[in-house]
Formats: sequence, structure tokens, C-alpha cells
Amino acid sequence: MYKYTCTQNGKTKGVIHVRVVSIIGLVVIALFFFKVITLQALGLLALLIAIVIGAYFLFTIFLGFVALGTIIFGIFMVISLITYSLTNL
Repeated sequence: MYKYTCTQNGKTKGVIHVRVVSIIGLVVIALFFFKVITLQALGLLALLIAIVIGAYFLFTIFLGFVALGTIIFGIFMVISLITYSLTNL
């Protein structure tokens, strides 16, 4: 069966099977069909899920840029310290 595997540091963090996602989708459709939840509530739920997923991706991208900036700053500091130590012998 198809599955989505999320790994972090070589360890499996979580596995989401397509079957589980399909069952959740069918349950939500059934709840809407039997008028347990309204279309507005379903849309709000989808909007909240999209906001959470978007915030997660923006946060990971932001952390990547912060790490890159720190590395570049560290390289600049090392080059500056080596240059300073060589010119002031």
C-alpha cells in the first residue's frame, strides 16, 4: 500500500498510509452528508489546516535561512580573525 514516510536524522518520525487518509476523508464526507457538520465548518477546518501546514513550511524555510546566515557570518568571522592575527604578528 502507498504510504508517506517522514524521516528525521535517519529515524522514522511518522507514517501516514493513504488508506487512513481516505477513511478520514470518507468520515468527513459522511458527517457532512448526514448534516452533522455544515459546509462552513468544513471550510473553516480546511482553512485552519492549511494555515497550520503553511506556517510549518514557512518556519522550516525560515530556520534554513537563519542557519545559512549563521554559517556565512561564522566563515566571515574566521577569515577576519585569521587576517587580523596574521597582520599583527
